[in-house]
Amino acid sequence: MTKNNINFSNLKKYSVVIFSLIIIFFITLSFPYTGDDISWSLKNISFNFIEFTNTTSNGRYLGNIFAIIMTKNVIFKSVIMSVVLVAIAEIIKKETGIKAYLIWLFLLLMPLPIFSQAIVWTSGFTNYVISTLFLLLSLILIRKIYNERTKKYYYLLETVLLFLTSLFIENMSVFMFVFTFILNIIYFIKNRKININLLFAFFGTLIGNLVMFSHPSYHNVINGTDTYRSYATGLIGLIKTIIQNYSSNISLYTISNNVFLICILTYILHIFYKDNQNKFSKKHQSILNKCILYMIIYSIHVVINYLNNNWNQYIKYSYYLESLSSVIYIIALIISLILLFYKTKLRKKIFSIIVVICGLLVPLFIVNPIGPRNFFMIYVLEIILIFYILNITNFDYKKHARLIYAIIGIICIQYVSIYAYINYFEYKRKNYIVYKSNNTEDKIVYLPKMPFKNYVWAGDYSDEFHSNKYKEKYNIRSNIEFKFIDYSS
Repeated sequence: MTKNNINFSNLKKYSVVIFSLIIIFFITLSFPYTGDDISWSLKNISFNFIEFTNTTSNGRYLGNIFAIIMTKNVIFKSVIMSVVLVAIAEIIKKETGIKAYLIWLFLLLMPLPIFSQAIVWTSGFTNYVISTLFLLLSLILIRKIYNERTKKYYYLLETVLLFLTSLFIENMSVFMFVFTFILNIIYFIKNRKININLLFAFFGTLIGNLVMFSHPSYHNVINGTDTYRSYATGLIGLIKTIIQNYSSNISLYTISNNVFLICILTYILHIFYKDNQNKFSKKHQSILNKCILYMIIYSIHVVINYLNNNWNQYIKYSYYLESLSSVIYIIALIISLILLFYKTKLRKKIFSIIVVICGLLVPLFIVNPIGPRNFFMIYVLEIILIFYILNITNFDYKKHARLIYAIIGIICIQYVSIYAYINYFEYKRKNYIVYKSNNTEDKIVYLPKMPFKNYVWAGDYSDEFHSNKYKEKYNIRSNIEFKFIDYSS
């Protein structure tokens, strides 16, 4: 009887994880293949290294392998997606102590462009979401290594994990290399000895970066012959790229488009400050009052902008004014975090997260192209930052558990209904193309554009490369040309 009780207790303990896996599996099952998913599905995994060292690919070896696997079968795709997403949620839960339902609320309320490019788009998921899981695992391990909480025989584990983490996306690879290198120096200066585990972690990132950036495609980027990727050169070019990338992507997907995060973060900082106001000097109170007031005003602004994003379209230079206002928000936020938490036990965790976010963002200022998908891991780190702070405020989110569950349920139903409809639409469109190919001599096929286009990334195979891959996948006549027209019910 005791044994049965223990088994029942274990089942109850993991019931949330099991339930989450089932729900996420069925949601992801409705996600269509889009963009270059078709192209990846035509490739095969080979131990022949030449398969992965051609100029049409890149050095994201592990992401590429996952892309090939996940585009082969929708069941494989959904299993991997659900396991990775639930694993990320569980890491956040263990790290912050926040209830799972609140974590899922934050994940489901991420900006739609990030959601569609990083999660729904299978090829985006393999590089930007799976890499986030590896990043979180690596950061946790590095923290244990630095604090000497690992066993000596962890050498192999550390090296392998950090090596694999370096084979997804470039900015993360560069950051992990620089980060582990600096940590080794800081540790040596502080302790006057070498941390062997930390040194092996650095070697893992070093080997990973060498493997990734030895790929021929990066040679083409460096010499300027790559037609897709580039980096800023020269002082003027550097300044222009930094301004352009910040204004068009970085400011949007780290600050202004994260409406829910911004409002919650501002609110809990305001609560914490009001509850502890008497602990600060008059000078610090004056600074905090101004910073938090600006943050509140900016939060109201982003809400209004979200509800009516065309309100300032006729204002000259509004594009850059928006960027400037987000820069001021960031400055006010950092000043507030320093003044509010530099004397608390939480300061190390808060400023470690800020260092990681900044380190991951720096390379994105000088390279092209970048897009919403690049900011999934930033969004996850921002969630963790908010949860750290939420834990020491008097805000009782548990009182609103039923409301949060209801919101989660509504969002899930909405996503499933939209993506199920998109899947059905794509199924009918594909059958129509196959029919036209097999039963007519038509050289032009008029096709409706995919509905709910904001919910998917590159849902229509309108360019020559992707249309040719689509024809190859479904044995369509090569002389057929696709003409996409606006969808109408």
